Amino acid sequence: EEWDPLAGAVRALPAVERDGLLHFTARLEPAGSAIYVIDETQAPLAWVPAPPREVPLFDRARPAQYLGPVCAYTRNDPNVLTLDFCSYRLGEGAWSAEMEVWRAQDAVRGALGMRPNYYNGLPQRYKWALAPHPQDGAPLELRFTFDVDVVPSGGVYLLLEGSAWFRAIRLNGHAVPNEVVGWYLDRAFHQIPLPGLRAGRNVLELATPYTNSMELEDCFLLGDFGVGPDRHLIAEPARLRFGDWTSQGYLHYAGSITYHGALQYDPAAGPVRVYLGEHHATHVVVHVNGALAGHIPWQAANGLDVTAHLRPGHNDVGIEVLSSPRNMLGPLHLAAGREPWTDWRSFRRTDETFTPEYVVKAWGLFGQVEFRAG
Repeated sequence: EEWDPLAGAVRALPAVERDGLLHFTARLEPAGSAIYVIDETQAPLAWVPAPPREVPLFDRARPAQYLGPVCAYTRNDPNVLTLDFCSYRLGEGAWSAEMEVWRAQDAVRGALGMRPNYYNGLPQRYKWALAPHPQDGAPLELRFTFDVDVVPSGGVYLLLEGSAWFRAIRLNGHAVPNEVVGWYLDRAFHQIPLPGLRAGRNVLELATPYTNSMELEDCFLLGDFGVGPDRHLIAEPARLRFGDWTSQGYLHYAGSITYHGALQYDPAAGPVRVYLGEHHATHVVVHVNGALAGHIPWQAANGLDVTAHLRPGHNDVGIEVLSSPRNMLGPLHLAAGREPWTDWRSFRRTDETFTPEYVVKAWGLFGQVEFRAG
């Protein structure tokens, strides 16, 4: 039997036993997969050689409708602004120059006589990280700045890992209650409501009694806003163009976006399949008339049959493109772009492979989506 792990379908597969081996024919498209189950108590189905595949030189024209290149859309998660550069000061000392959070922490630990913790060397961190240190409790403040071109009309949240560490939060000089109202992406990433932002430069300050066991991380803003190429908060676009959504207000966005369109269906035209053009996604989900119609997680699943979900006449179609946390969590400053693998060194660059600019992964639908009948 051949089992389809995506659709859950099972079909009998003809085979022939020869020289003590079982022979069968299978076809797997790029990135496709299948599971083969052999029942030793049953005789194999008779094997009939498959006829040669006909490969047409020219694809015959078929009735088709298209989605793109501009359409309505839904952002399915809160948008994100990553705050990974800060200034710091210890006690009543002077504020430092702006630098990456990990560099600031490394400088703080050096000033306090603590071991670096940005890598897991020898002896491994678990053997010393929780040990008390004479400088535990040193007063540390971090200062983040961000710019607002269009003030968001809805609530904005600070997303802070390990919020209990911080004894004070201030936005533009005003105290912010450290009250957690939820989490996003990870249960340790705590959402804290912020008071209204102001147009122009905003200043966020965090204060903590720093200890040897702490590992400071980037923080984030969450809410209903756009993020421009210069990382200013802006208004979101009314409609989304096909192409990279990171340049359309979603530079650090980690969720999914659904592209909305419509399809006219005539049952006489035969079955209808969805063919994606060029796209950048971890996964694609197809919705028809508000119901899940299927998944296109890899190239072999393109051409999804949605006929069973269509009704004669007008049909609403949604193509949901899923991204990943790559543009939120990083690495964000690799001058060469994506590298063959990712480890701690990808986030801690000090040589010519570091750039202060933000190098992000493209996401979205790029080519037209085709609804092909027949």
